[in-house]
Amino acid sequence: MLRRMMKLAARQRLVGRSPFEEVDFLEERSHRRQAHILTPEEQMKLEAVATPLLRTLVVLLTETGLRVRREGLSLKWDDVDLEGEVLFVRQSKTLAGIRAMPLTKLCGTVMAD
Repeated sequence: MLRRMMKLAARQRLVGRSPFEEVDFLEERSHRRQAHILTPEEQMKLEAVATPLLRTLVVLLTETGLRVRREGLSLKWDDVDLEGEVLFVRQSKTLAGIRAMPLTKLCGTVMAD
């Protein structure tokens, strides 16, 4: 965008010459990389070879839909209430993401193991 503005300024003789004329710009990404959602078969394969701790994380993330970095990986055991079957998300990308969410039976069972 800045490059276009400088070209326009040069055409209108507001500047003698655009300093960007000699610069090769990298192409801007027009879209973000799409997240890969595991199929049930892929999840089963992953769980079959995962360590117990990694299996717990995979089930937690797929059952709750938590964001991996900010929400899922920042959890502590104090954020999990297995008896009340609830999970407390204390760190999130947005304020609305800070919440208490119910645990599914599968998630609760895997986390209790």
